[in-house]
Amino acid sequence: LREVAKCLGLTSKNLYSSWEVMKNNGNLSGASNLSVLNHHNEMAMEKTRNVKFNTGISKSKWAICLSMGPGVCLEGILIRDARKCFPELPMYKSVNDRRKVVHIVGGGIAGLTLAAKLDPSQYIVRVFEASTEIREKGYGLAIWPSTMRILRDQLGITGLDFRTSTSMVINRPNFATKLEIKPKKSSSDKGFMKRSALLKCILERVLKKHPGCIYTGHRCIRIKFGSSAVAADFECNGSIVSHSCDLLVGADGVNSIVRKYVSCNIDSKSYGHMTAYRFMIPSPSPELLKQTEQTWNMSISSSIHSPAYHVSSENSGLNVVVLEYDGGAPSQPRSANIDELEDVAKRSKLDFIINMLKTEKIEDLMCYSTYHVDAEPWHQPLAVIIGDAAHAYGPLTAKMANLAVNDAYTLGEILNHRSKTEIKSQDELLHEWEAVQRPKFEVTKLRTLRHLQLYSPTWRGFSIFLWRVFPGIMSNYFGSIFAYDYSIYSKNELRNPTEKPIVLSCHGIVGMTDADPLTAFLRQWVLLTIIFVSSIMFPIICLMMIF
Repeated sequence: LREVAKCLGLTSKNLYSSWEVMKNNGNLSGASNLSVLNHHNEMAMEKTRNVKFNTGISKSKWAICLSMGPGVCLEGILIRDARKCFPELPMYKSVNDRRKVVHIVGGGIAGLTLAAKLDPSQYIVRVFEASTEIREKGYGLAIWPSTMRILRDQLGITGLDFRTSTSMVINRPNFATKLEIKPKKSSSDKGFMKRSALLKCILERVLKKHPGCIYTGHRCIRIKFGSSAVAADFECNGSIVSHSCDLLVGADGVNSIVRKYVSCNIDSKSYGHMTAYRFMIPSPSPELLKQTEQTWNMSISSSIHSPAYHVSSENSGLNVVVLEYDGGAPSQPRSANIDELEDVAKRSKLDFIINMLKTEKIEDLMCYSTYHVDAEPWHQPLAVIIGDAAHAYGPLTAKMANLAVNDAYTLGEILNHRSKTEIKSQDELLHEWEAVQRPKFEVTKLRTLRHLQLYSPTWRGFSIFLWRVFPGIMSNYFGSIFAYDYSIYSKNELRNPTEKPIVLSCHGIVGMTDADPLTAFLRQWVLLTIIFVSSIMFPIICLMMIF
């Protein structure tokens, strides 16, 4: 069919008026198709002059449709090849297609992970991205074991460039020695990778599973709920287009549009009191490599913590983040300069970063503010939000990014299970998903709060004192904040959809028994105090009884 089109000299631009015929009259074939097309061309010839897709097309070059057997026409094949030329194409499916249509707003890690999980035999999946291409910066991302197992083992994503670290080294100001925290149990699935490399790998998997599902240049602006379908309006190429579906998924980040229509009880976005500077060192010096090659470095001062870690097993690129508590007024992501970052490091006496800025070549220096997002609920009968659109509370070693992957995988697993049972409605399945995922966020939120309290103005002086006097105690507490992971959902976890989500329990969390690290920490020291006092008092009591 494409060879016939080539012989006829047909291009995508020739097909615009024919598309109008198909849109208004259906996918016709045979003589009826040709007669309608001929009538349309005679009546609409003057209009086509003003259509931007027909620029330069003369009157004589009408669009042509040939019938090539029952129900198959050259027109239909070519139109589908030319979809990018017609961004206003309505999203439809055959009346005999029993699959549900799922539209995902946002082509980031969470949105693509969900697309990679959804079963193409059950769902027609389309991903709408506001940017003109699917992309991420080459910054680093901490990957936790559960995330690696989801990506590699459950989704079958290949080509993951992954770098592991054996321990975390804490650099403290005015201390010659460093504290090293080693995990109780090492894991080859825990480490770091580039966001851009990860996104590329997931995208490749998505395109193999759902060919042609990505639509870039579509910025979501509003949502309209119907009785059995939901429509989203997108701004595309200066015009407004609307697409309907059975389920709309908001994976559109902290500034989510979908959240405004889903989270009717709570929709809170607040400044996280952290200013972040992020940059890459593509070729670290031998001295810096010696300090960072096998470890994940964490530099700490009175108001700053700064992680530095390698993000590739194929090169020595080093990702560095400097996070300053109450460092400035909240702002949109922007480029920063070296002098600005150097002032921040000097202000907090962060020697590790100061020396790095003097001796290393850095790239892609960006500054941004962190935000907290609280939303409730995360779903409506026809829409759901995942990842940062539903929850953001950080930063805490990319826990929210890992939770976003966990969100997407869990949602996909629950939705895929639908066709095998047909017992629960879509609303019940979405409620089930939120009941499973919300406790994970609540625990992460609390543990992130404990992390931030180490640097808050209220506790800053006390925190410095403890680091100086009780470094061992502080390193244990600091390490305990990170000592957990998310469980990977299985269908055996199905809960009663009428139950409320479990909050502040360890449901869905592995590697700990207490949601609050401070509670566990205090309990441990109270127990040790009781043992210590008892060991002193017991001999005294015995002596008193003897004499």
